[in-house]
Amino acid sequence: MEGERERNETRPTFYIETYGCEANRVDSEIIADHLKRHGWVETDLDSAEYVFVNTCGVKTPTEEKIVHRLSELKKTGKKLITLGCLVDISPHRVPRPAFGPRDYDKLMEYLGVPGFRYAPGVPGNRILRVNISYGCLGRCSYCATVMARGRLRSFPPEEIVRVVEEGVRKGAKEVRLTAQDVGCYGYDLGTNIVDLLERILEVEGEFFVRVGMLNPRFLRDYAENLADLLREEKVYSFAHVPVQSGSNRVLELMNRGYTVEEFEEEVKVLRRVKDLTLATDIIVGFPGEREEDFLETVDLIKRVRPDVTNVSRYWPRPGTPASRMPPLPRETVLERSREVHRIVAEISRENNEKYLGRELKVLFYTEEFGKAMNYRSVYARGVPWTVGRVKIVG
Repeated sequence: MEGERERNETRPTFYIETYGCEANRVDSEIIADHLKRHGWVETDLDSAEYVFVNTCGVKTPTEEKIVHRLSELKKTGKKLITLGCLVDISPHRVPRPAFGPRDYDKLMEYLGVPGFRYAPGVPGNRILRVNISYGCLGRCSYCATVMARGRLRSFPPEEIVRVVEEGVRKGAKEVRLTAQDVGCYGYDLGTNIVDLLERILEVEGEFFVRVGMLNPRFLRDYAENLADLLREEKVYSFAHVPVQSGSNRVLELMNRGYTVEEFEEEVKVLRRVKDLTLATDIIVGFPGEREEDFLETVDLIKRVRPDVTNVSRYWPRPGTPASRMPPLPRETVLERSREVHRIVAEISRENNEKYLGRELKVLFYTEEFGKAMNYRSVYARGVPWTVGRVKIVG
């Protein structure tokens, strides 16, 4: 034990703090794995010599929280290194040295750690997060993430399948396919998410796949085929399709590339899957959103009745076209946000009540929590990382 402690004291120690999306979490896992392969020791914040903060720049409140945290960590005297999207979105607000998502090879050069290459994911955990691509094909007028992640770069299907195979061999029970937009995966390679999912389902073993966010602009190309795969035993019957607004006028201002009618048609196709859980995103208070536009969004939510609705107030992000548009009064945005939150909470409760008295198949994460096969959270007793059946009660 004493010898092990002495060996660790001669090796660099590090701690990673991660903010934002699943893609950021994968990046942190890849960085940590590469450092550990070269003799570094991952530890807690107090013991670490190097502190990496993997940042997110999708919303202003998140940026403010991270900037404050970076300021606190800088006072510790540790070797602080900033990573992630804020490095490219708000470079003047983060301490140096700093490396954006496309520069992690330069990070390793800076640290003197050889041989780094981007990989889809790191096998070894019960939940295997797989970045199937970086960047996207969208040009949404409000989004700054493209400044950090760039245009679409998809991993070859065979490379992703190898990671899944190794992960399942090492005990992975859930495979989360993630990206800035899972929906446009493979468009740069002449393939798509449906083809990739078919290949992943050929992998032997008991595991379940969760498909990440699908932009309606690309989902329309393969909605029917995807619906077929969402019925497969190894795939959660879950779809995250962000609509953002119920007004075609606002969608055009956002430069989303689809209409409300197209979104509803895609939802209609996916809803043919039994017990599908539909998640969507709404941005409230986008510049130029009139009262009638907001009411169209409310009407859309009431028609579609998503099971999960992520509601965000609009925040201007630096360098985006929308940031140059006249903003709405904050009081108006807050009022609209409260109204949408009230409506979606009521719809979510009513949708959940439909499962009372039913028995659902559940993958347990812990002794008291798991996910049903439509990715609904279930609180019940079970054996971690096994599949059981649970009767839903109030």
